Amino acid sequence: MKQLLGKNLHWVKLGELEEHGELSCIDGRHNHCIIGAPGGNMGEFILLLSAIEQQLNIQLENSLIDSLLNEFLNSFGKFYMHTDTHAVQNLLQESTQIKALSKWTSHFNNAEAFFDALQTLDEKKAKHILPLLLSANNIGCGHIQLLIKNSKLYRTRTALVEMTLKNFFLQLWKGNKKIHYAMLEGEHNEKCVINIDSQHEINENTLVPYICNKNKESKFVNHSVARHFFLQQGSTLLTKIARQHNINIDQQTLFEEAIKLSVFQLNSTLDKLATDLPTFRWVV
Repeated sequence: MKQLLGKNLHWVKLGELEEHGELSCIDGRHNHCIIGAPGGNMGEFILLLSAIEQQLNIQLENSLIDSLLNEFLNSFGKFYMHTDTHAVQNLLQESTQIKALSKWTSHFNNAEAFFDALQTLDEKKAKHILPLLLSANNIGCGHIQLLIKNSKLYRTRTALVEMTLKNFFLQLWKGNKKIHYAMLEGEHNEKCVINIDSQHEINENTLVPYICNKNKESKFVNHSVARHFFLQQGSTLLTKIARQHNINIDQQTLFEEAIKLSVFQLNSTLDKLATDLPTFRWVV
């Protein structure tokens, strides 16, 4: 395990992570150290929304999703979602086919420059780009892409995912500093899956390690400990906000439903992205 994780781990309290940090994706292409969850903060937020729908047998409206996302952004640290160079390059090619964008896109000759431009779109460009960003081919996060493609398998409505993504990008273009939209580069080269768990009671003082990737030691990293804490905090917040909109949610039931769904979705994603890779469990 020490060979996989490295010698100099950086540890953080969950309370500090909640206030200032973020959940990155389990994707092994990060060039920095991460606390990982499938799809990062975006994946966990969609998971909570889906758990609400399943608990109450309802379909959340876009206006409520927007309100819930706003409160989420105001209450926690950074809100992470990633794409990759392949998806951004495909988005650039599709954008050149739109007459209203063709003159603008002609200035970009690589994915990196186009991605930088995507961070600050005006209303006119955003109107044309937004529908393209909701297409699976233009989503560079494997987990979020699978949510779009396999709604029945993931027990999550496609329209729910699309509305959440839409509100995320609108917040990005409004200049919300809590949004972290990242682009990962290169190909998948993960050698294993690491699941970080705990056998003790989890609270804001629980320590979890940032895990770093190196090119020849790339790995999928799932922080079950951090996910458990964030889902607990998130279910508490969303329950409070939903009740203000006259939607009565039982917080404990929501949390339990989210935990069950998180395990199911993690296994579904790893079955697709980490086929036949060895899995290691580290108890902290």
